Amino acid sequence: GLKVLNLGNPIDSRAELARGYSLMAIVLGSVPLHGLAQSWSDRGLALADLVKDPLVRVSVVIRRGVYGLGTAQWDVIVPEIREALATSEALRDGRHTDECRVTYAKTQLFQGNMEEAAEQVITMYMAAKERGDIQVEGWGMLNVTENRVRQGRVDEVKDIFPELESWLETTAVGSEKLIPVGHMALAAYYEGNHEDAARH
Repeated sequence: GLKVLNLGNPIDSRAELARGYSLMAIVLGSVPLHGLAQSWSDRGLALADLVKDPLVRVSVVIRRGVYGLGTAQWDVIVPEIREALATSEALRDGRHTDECRVTYAKTQLFQGNMEEAAEQVITMYMAAKERGDIQVEGWGMLNVTENRVRQGRVDEVKDIFPELESWLETTAVGSEKLIPVGHMALAAYYEGNHEDAARH
């Protein structure tokens, strides 16, 4: 992220700078340096609006949404991510649509709107499956499992656990593995299957 900013500033590459500032806002927010993170997130959006490419704005809004999840900025990020979702759908950009949808679903999950969150990730999962996007299929399985297990509705998702475990072994990156394995452990525990819970 810093390399993008260091290389992009001298040549005023606004699209890349917009993405770079919004990406670094996530990094700074995890430190946490929230004042600087918010400033860079806002700078990224301002630059994106100068580019006149709607997908640059969508890309920046997704990153603002990821940062905003950790600071519960629902009044800011929910309208932005809804607008970005509508834009990416209108442009038939499947990847940006999926990233908007999963970010929006997280805003709903963290506010306790479980059904809205589940509806979004199931839609995302079905679209990804149709076009053969294995990574996003995994995101769908991961997120619907997270949602339903938290609700205690394990019976609705336990049939996808074998497919989810396979995805975790073959496709998921390290940071994507921890939460679903935890939810599978919790699901097994809810069902009284302490052996599987301990294994997970």
